[in-house]
Amino acid sequence: MKMSKVKGFGITEYLIGIIVLVGVFFTPYADNKSIVTILIEAVKKEHAGYMYAQSLSQFQLGKEIIVKK
Repeated sequence: MKMSKVKGFGITEYLIGIIVLVGVFFTPYADNKSIVTILIEAVKKEHAGYMYAQSLSQFQLGKEIIVKK
């Protein structure tokens, strides 16, 4: 059985899969934003909250900060 005819077909499948995924991730979805943009904004928002919490000293924590949600 000759394997030379089917050799290299796997790369074609991977390329098609990558093209489809890139198309899905960068197609406008909600409010004309792509999925990648939505994910980046979510990471930035969570990181900003983390940085704010890290910037607070243990001596700055008062009742108004602890109770506030």
